[in-house]
Amino acid sequence: MKKIGILLVLLIIATAILFSGCLQKTESASVTPEVTPQSTSEVQVGDYPEKPEDVVKKYYIGLWNKKDPEVFYRYFTKECIKEMDKEAKEEGYENIRDEWETLFKRAPDSFFIEDIVITDVKIAEKEDLEKEQTVLTPVNTENRTIKELIEMTERRINMFKTAGVNTVELEALLLEAKTLINRSDQDGARRILDEYYNPITTDSDGDGWADEFELQEGTDPHNPDTDGDEIIDPKDFNPLVPDFPGERAWVDINIYFSEEDPRTGERSKETQTIELVRENGKWKIEC
Repeated sequence: MKKIGILLVLLIIATAILFSGCLQKTESASVTPEVTPQSTSEVQVGDYPEKPEDVVKKYYIGLWNKKDPEVFYRYFTKECIKEMDKEAKEEGYENIRDEWETLFKRAPDSFFIEDIVITDVKIAEKEDLEKEQTVLTPVNTENRTIKELIEMTERRINMFKTAGVNTVELEALLLEAKTLINRSDQDGARRILDEYYNPITTDSDGDGWADEFELQEGTDPHNPDTDGDEIIDPKDFNPLVPDFPGERAWVDINIYFSEEDPRTGERSKETQTIELVRENGKWKIEC
């Protein structure tokens, strides 16, 4: 009888140990394993990720590694597709898809992207969407001689050229003024230069752009913020398309290709800044 009691005790202890071991296994199985970051070769092309940097990765991997020109139509804005199709036709291709399919046939199979490194991501804030306001600034020409006006215009042309500003129209105006002076028509030359430095304009909406200029640019001369994005037209990079904070992004990337640069013998690398906008709630690459 005593032996049976001892056996029962041992059986209960063994059962308790076994149950405890099963419980530990169940608890450890419920722990979430660490997620290993995807390499570029594992990036799945086709869905639309929420982050702009992931859109950039998927585009490049899909284009170069999967040899899939359809990624243009997934990840670029509609306006960019129109522009790229137009440029492809000028090169003799049917569209951008046809151009890249031709390029893929020529490219060696050994050429692909080994890695894409995101170096910076900038989501637009309001100040990123504004430029320095351009306003018409009259110049007092009343007390200047015609010679002084000519010299002032020549200095302005040189200054504009140094700054990279197109001076074709101003140079044509200066040439016309000098031609009138050679014909002894100094009043006509002064009138041309006076109108340039003191344009007779109307600014109905008070935004700093003349009505005539707004009509030429397609903006509303009676609305200082044509596209309604709370940035007045003269400060708006694109006054016809609304841009809001958080709806535009810039992604800096380093792209590492599989083939070495023959000049350096090092792995080929390309650095780019990609601009993206939200189109129908999805990040799309802009041209």
